[in-house]
Amino acid sequence: MIVHVDKILVGGEALAHGDEGSVLLANGVPSDQLEVECIQKRRGMHRAVIKKVQHASPIRIHPACQHAETCGGCALQYVAPSEHAMIKSAWVHDAFQSCLSVHTLWQPIVEEAQFGRRRRIRFWHAEGKLGLRRRTSHQQVQLEHCLICEPRLEELRVLLQGQLPVQVQSVQMCLLADGVHVILESHQSCPEISMIWPEDVQPWWRKKQHTIPLSEQVMPLHDWVDGLLIRVGPDDFIQNDAVGNQALLAQLKTWSEGASFIVDLFSGVGNLSLPLAQNARVLGAELHISSVKAASSNAKRLGLDAQYRVLNLFESVPLYDFAGADVLILDPPRRGAKEVCQQLGSLMPKKIIMVSCDIASGARDGQIIQQAGYVLKELKALDLFPYAGHVEALSLWERA
Repeated sequence: MIVHVDKILVGGEALAHGDEGSVLLANGVPSDQLEVECIQKRRGMHRAVIKKVQHASPIRIHPACQHAETCGGCALQYVAPSEHAMIKSAWVHDAFQSCLSVHTLWQPIVEEAQFGRRRRIRFWHAEGKLGLRRRTSHQQVQLEHCLICEPRLEELRVLLQGQLPVQVQSVQMCLLADGVHVILESHQSCPEISMIWPEDVQPWWRKKQHTIPLSEQVMPLHDWVDGLLIRVGPDDFIQNDAVGNQALLAQLKTWSEGASFIVDLFSGVGNLSLPLAQNARVLGAELHISSVKAASSNAKRLGLDAQYRVLNLFESVPLYDFAGADVLILDPPRRGAKEVCQQLGSLMPKKIIMVSCDIASGARDGQIIQQAGYVLKELKALDLFPYAGHVEALSLWERA
């Protein structure tokens, strides 16, 4: 079957068309003409694999990674890095199309994609090796070298291979300013581990949701956030890209200038709001107890006027204390902030800043915000996962 690739969809799969209809496939590049083999048909859509590139797109390249054909860690390895910004920016612009107006300031991605930026990653353990999963599979790709993660994490991946007990199913790594959290994950109880860990590593064992240290003394680790040293635990979320996180914070500071009361919902360890608490009072909320404890401890240690509470923001909980903010920050996980957005009539913030790691749920929430009487003033695309089929949207909303 011969197909022509139209575009790359959010997530990284290419959409192509041929005589037999629409086709989804990996590693296609816009304007490619390909010979493909269909492997599945579901709801009128074929899934296929590339058999031959008949006519290569002008932006198709030979991938730098030798595992690009099968590895699920990246989706855009066959696309020229200079084109990633345009592709990912279009994803954001198209998702928020219904919320845009002639008065919306649009900020596309301008940076070229780079390797070696991912500071938070999970490797899967099998046969003594640490690798990533194959695309659309739980099988492991045994890596010779991982180009997407920070060099220190790649060094640790190689170091740990052959040393881990068979009970370990996966290894999470998180690189911070003063060390690395290395979390061995399993469904089984922790065995005796006699490894000598590198000095910059704080090792942990995680069974389901319970995380315990693998060292007698726990080394606290921190992240530099806009000049503040914030403690981050093994269960706490940080943005995947340190450089991208600084760009995110810089935009938030600009949009929040002059605010005296800031509300941060889905606040995590306070990554977004603690820097703003240097000039404003902050009240935050988060579902995860460990993150609320970390944010509160960081605020106290830094002498900042910021308080954080444990709240399940995925339920319709009362939010009276959070009403009347100059700025409301929403940084929800992939499922979005639908329940919070439905309470904007009582929250009535002057401005809303939303960070959307899933642009589909972000656009849905944007429509609810719009219905509550706010207009989209600025929309910015952010690439915090270079080479992956993922993009983030940062949006500023003001009362109409």
